Amino acid sequence: MPSGEREHRYEQEPNAYLKCARFPDAESAGAVYDAVQEAIFASQSELSCFRFQLNEVWHDAVLGQAPPSDLGHRLDTLLSSGEPTALPAEVLRYLKARRAEAVASGLPWIERHLPRSDKG
Repeated sequence: MPSGEREHRYEQEPNAYLKCARFPDAESAGAVYDAVQEAIFASQSELSCFRFQLNEVWHDAVLGQAPPSDLGHRLDTLLSSGEPTALPAEVLRYLKARRAEAVASGLPWIERHLPRSDKG
């Protein structure tokens, strides 16, 4: 099944939310990521956001439980500065696993940063 179909199936799960956009550079992805993080934190919604590089292209992804409509509109606005994209199935599985791990920890907020490579 193509990755777009798997992503679509995830979105069809009850209360599931998934949005992903790609960006031309680390700075623009980072600015959106920071704003998305702040919006999620302020709303105390059950969402996780991730910023990562895939095939040398920066991406921001938000997944979790469907947010209230006002937050959903805010996230759509923020992510619209990038180009909407689907995630490969293996990347989506990894992000879902990271989110599940964070939720299971019981902590209200977890932030992790992987070491930057020399290329990015």
